[in-house]
Amino acid sequence: VHLTDPSSHSVEEVYRAMVIELTGKEPKGRLPRTIAKTGLMSKRLKRKLGVEEETIDYLTWNAEFDTKIAEQLLEGSGIKCADFLRSIPSMAAFYNEHKSDLDYHISIE
Repeated sequence: VHLTDPSSHSVEEVYRAMVIELTGKEPKGRLPRTIAKTGLMSKRLKRKLGVEEETIDYLTWNAEFDTKIAEQLLEGSGIKCADFLRSIPSMAAFYNEHKSDLDYHISIE
């Protein structure tokens, strides 16, 4: 059983909330997927951005998670899964605290 936010948030909504939390600004414009994917084929750009090209696939992954079993197991316990968007400030704080620590970075090949 996996615990997941029973609220349905789109990747775009999560991305927007992350950008606002980390920069204090709204995201501007869109980069077409094919351009982003092609650009991330460049080792130099991948290393500069700290992003693998496979990351783009997650932005278009149409996943759905069934929370019924978890909700049944937790019923009456007083335990609820938090709304994912409400956890973004603590994730951003952790990122900001450790963004220069290479132990937390993925190795870009």
